[in-house]
Amino acid sequence: MNQYQEVFRQHQAKYLETTIAREYYREKKEYEEIQDQVQQNSKLLKQKEAELIDFHSKICFK
Repeated sequence: MNQYQEVFRQHQAKYLETTIAREYYREKKEYEEIQDQVQQNSKLLKQKEAELIDFHSKICFK
């Protein structure tokens, strides 16, 4: 079994050296960074929305 794992690791290492693999992982990293930015902006927008709703409710009930 160890022999198969070693062969797999060798093939995996060789694959990771290919241009396609490098491009895939570069694009995957960019995608994850964009997803993080979207999540952060979504949280910020929800905060701003809550602040505006609170502000609006204070004005309406004066």
